[in-house]
Amino acid sequence: MRAAFLLAGMVCAAQLALAQGLFSVHSPNGSDVWAVGKQGTVFRSYDGRTTWSSFQQGTQSFRSVATRGSMVWVVGDEGTAFRSTNAGDAWTSMIVGGVQTLRAVEFPTLTTGWIAGDGGSMWKTTDGGLSWIAQSSGTVEQINALAFIDSLTGYAVDTKGVVLKTTNGGASWVTIGVPDWRTELTAVAARSQTVYVTGLDAFCAKSENGGASWTLLDFKTVAQSDVNGVYVTNDFRAFFIGGGGYIRRTSNTEALFAWAQHPLHATLSDVFFSDNVRGWVCSDKFNVVMRTTDGGGTWLLPQGTSVNMAWQQTLNASGAIGMGMMINPWNKNRISVALGKMIYMSNDRGSTWVPTSSVAPTSGSTHSFYISPKDTNLFVAAFTGGGDHIRRSTNRG
Repeated sequence: MRAAFLLAGMVCAAQLALAQGLFSVHSPNGSDVWAVGKQGTVFRSYDGRTTWSSFQQGTQSFRSVATRGSMVWVVGDEGTAFRSTNAGDAWTSMIVGGVQTLRAVEFPTLTTGWIAGDGGSMWKTTDGGLSWIAQSSGTVEQINALAFIDSLTGYAVDTKGVVLKTTNGGASWVTIGVPDWRTELTAVAARSQTVYVTGLDAFCAKSENGGASWTLLDFKTVAQSDVNGVYVTNDFRAFFIGGGGYIRRTSNTEALFAWAQHPLHATLSDVFFSDNVRGWVCSDKFNVVMRTTDGGGTWLLPQGTSVNMAWQQTLNASGAIGMGMMINPWNKNRISVALGKMIYMSNDRGSTWVPTSSVAPTSGSTHSFYISPKDTNLFVAAFTGGGDHIRRSTNRG
């Protein structure tokens, strides 16, 4: 019997000539919508939903986009930063300084904005992006996201679980998160005194007093999917997006969580709402922006987008019989599978595989395979070679 591991995949036919994957989406008015992503990819919709045009601006990947009126700002890898003052008809480079990857851009007003990125880098402008002044963020870690309520009060999150807050326009930043948070924080959203921060491994915390105290939210996801983005609407409903393509929404009481069903089965990277009913999400896997016009009840793909559900073979162990696939409980990128007498491991969620150990010196088949969640060096397998028996390893095979 031939056994092989097949990895589920999906292809969305949307502007396939460009690099696939969008990191950020934003809209100034609900009709003019912008999304940016890999290798300078820029998507724009004039009708807020059904039709999109696209172009490439440079070659560096864009990590974040912000819009206000006819102003558009985008930032990305190796210090790349552009702005447009006429809704994208023309673009000029913004000289921010350094070659750090820029991961977040926020403009609470037309003239006042911030950019942040690797190494705790932070810059502020008061002239709409013509000039930028470096600020001290209070961290040397990678800043992944910014959220500003107005030109004075804002929040930032980094890769070491730190939440920063300013109340004086970035002149100084203070730590307001919980000291024992260690997960990488991916996003922050704020409205009035309500603040959400999200992170890897299903992490989400909420504050109702501007960060003075926090409550951890339990999403009850067995897979511990990463929470990549969060947005709070004007009526204080929160939307969470992340790994596996999930979209979750809640009322301002968090009494009930609702999961949205939609056709984009891929990791989602950003979520934005222009009002209480019109919103968009994008994926870092495909050049597709989904929309909702009913407050997140239903989500639709753009006009002309096709979805192809397919399987991709990534491992072929000819003649081997296997049973048992384990995701490392401490590293979701690492998957192990037993085929025949061999254990194979992938460090990139199943895209590539390498043989790591043999269950037994004789030929046979592994009919059950288990990795301890408390000690990932402990492997247990049920093996049929030379008689049925249980084999155990305390050093990862």
